[in-house]
Amino acid sequence: MKNDCIQIFNVGFRLNPVAVEKYREVISAFVLMSDDQAKVELFLPDDDQHSVLLNKTGDLIYGNGTYRYDAKKSILYLKDQVVYKGNVE
Repeated sequence: MKNDCIQIFNVGFRLNPVAVEKYREVISAFVLMSDDQAKVELFLPDDDQHSVLLNKTGDLIYGNGTYRYDAKKSILYLKDQVVYKGNVE
């Protein structure tokens, strides 16, 4: 999305899983928003794809049918179930 090689953990927004198993490492997802805020790119752990693009569907809401990201609340949904949250107050 940035048309450059980036380190996602330095430029993206971190989302942590809501269900964390005891004694397992926490592997975060990351979100990168386009400069015009028309799209977001998801970088998901344990996904065969390198990233997933979501298009803007509402006021800071992005989706593609499987995933929905609420940028106001910093919540990522998978089929309407909360799977990742960011630390926003």
